[in-house]
Amino acid sequence: MEIVEEIKNRIDIVDFINSYVPLKRAGQNYKALCPFHTEKTPSFMVNRERRSWHCFGCDEGGDVISFVEKIHNLSFVEALKLLAEQAGIPFQLTGDSRERAKKALLYEILEAATRFFQKELFLAENKAVRDYLQERGLDKETVLRFRLGYAPSSWERLSKSLIKKGFSEKDLLAAGVVFRGKQGIIDLFRNRIIFPVFDLLGKPVAFSGRIFGKDEPKYLNSPETPIFKKSQILFGLFHSKEAIREKGYAILVEGNFDLLVAYRFGTKNLIAPCGTAVTEDQMQLLARYTNSLAVAFDGDSAGQKAAFRASILAARADLSPRIVALPEDKDPADLAKENINLWQSALAEREPAVFYFLKRLLKQFPLELPEHKKRLVEELKPLVLAISNEIERKETMIQLSEKLQIAPEMLQKTLEQNRENIKISLAPSQKPRLAPTQILLGLLYRFELPVPKLSTLLVESEDKALRFLAELATLKVGESLSWQDYLLKAKRGVVERFNELAQVVEEIYPDLSKEAAAEEVGRILRTVEARQKELKQKVLVEKIREAERMGDKEKTRKLLQELIHLSR
Repeated sequence: MEIVEEIKNRIDIVDFINSYVPLKRAGQNYKALCPFHTEKTPSFMVNRERRSWHCFGCDEGGDVISFVEKIHNLSFVEALKLLAEQAGIPFQLTGDSRERAKKALLYEILEAATRFFQKELFLAENKAVRDYLQERGLDKETVLRFRLGYAPSSWERLSKSLIKKGFSEKDLLAAGVVFRGKQGIIDLFRNRIIFPVFDLLGKPVAFSGRIFGKDEPKYLNSPETPIFKKSQILFGLFHSKEAIREKGYAILVEGNFDLLVAYRFGTKNLIAPCGTAVTEDQMQLLARYTNSLAVAFDGDSAGQKAAFRASILAARADLSPRIVALPEDKDPADLAKENINLWQSALAEREPAVFYFLKRLLKQFPLELPEHKKRLVEELKPLVLAISNEIERKETMIQLSEKLQIAPEMLQKTLEQNRENIKISLAPSQKPRLAPTQILLGLLYRFELPVPKLSTLLVESEDKALRFLAELATLKVGESLSWQDYLLKAKRGVVERFNELAQVVEEIYPDLSKEAAAEEVGRILRTVEARQKELKQKVLVEKIREAERMGDKEKTRKLLQELIHLSR
């Protein structure tokens, strides 16, 4: 694998890592505080001769490529590309501009769109938008730092601007900045304040748009694309990651304005979800930067339910969740703007999630009644059992037993009882949850759409739903073979299952037209393919590393070629 060796030869691992964390010589090694977990005594070691790094605290280690993968949350190929560019080594995944990687093209479109929205915001005619941002508590420095913008009311101003720059309608649709209407493509964002969403390298990958004035929906978010998976990215993390490491914890807030206003008034270690409820992937991502999370959601009932759910996911990711208590009528933006001292005090007094929610529950279920103790344990059970760190979980149980006046052995037995059967509801709503492939099948059946032909990557997948979809495509269901004729010959139970899927699809998409359903099928298929590609890339990366360890250069070279081909 010539390019890997060339990168390792050209880039001095000590100098490179020293640009991220200050290294000090310690004999033949260089040491520092680990950038991947919080510690007081340096246990992160770098060895120039072996061209490797290792942390004896969190047991992570590797070479300069794996360091870049972890520090920037990049894939193996993306890390190679970044390092190759820095070292001045040619590394092309594609040929000329017409065949360039789809991701690179999408990045270009999102960057051009971000600049367009920024320019629009500062036009004289949009002074009212700038005044509104100022009223909400944002200054010009924060607006510029986070590259906020404005999408005009026009249905085509953005698309015309981007097409003039050489992008095609197909490109814009793939980037999620437009959608197709009856008369052609239409700008997705209109009369909205634009909040760009950045990846960990600071590249815009999506947008969140808040309506300026009164209209619905209040917030509109970019659809998922090959460069944007809303469940795997956190708003604000690019700007806040260094502050999170410095402070030793992150603060999770609900909305964009909460984050930006608090950031403007001096709180920098902030993150927020991206147009979705908090997800497990987001918490796993955050765990790369800290082992502690403060949840600062609204004090109303909905905010507290969301905080409980987020705490469960944070506990699973070993993030030791704590809750920031806010007045019921205030959100983080209000508090930071109106009384910065009160906001900072609330942060300083953040309480472990289990005991914060216990305190709230005790107002409803005082300890005087034995049945209340049982209810309290049941209410807290999902959160306590979610604590992944065994020491923290046992210590929490000991403290909880004291507060509930229950013997520790009895509490542990009650909590552990039927543990394997416990169902923790993490869905933001009560709508049934289906895998993307199931939704895809439901849409195809509900609207009697032709089953699309699958790519080789999907056909070769071991996923049963994808294999079933491939069979339907081979039979040309929805084309030469109608859905009705197919189901007449289908195995017992298939019709019932399709009817169930169609019913759920009706709930998820109550007002979907057949044309929109066809577009949604395409979008889901692209998402599924991107996920399958990611999974295969991970397998190949592991094989490459194994081949490297075995010193099999020929096998390594072939696997790398396969990985690069897959990444196109």
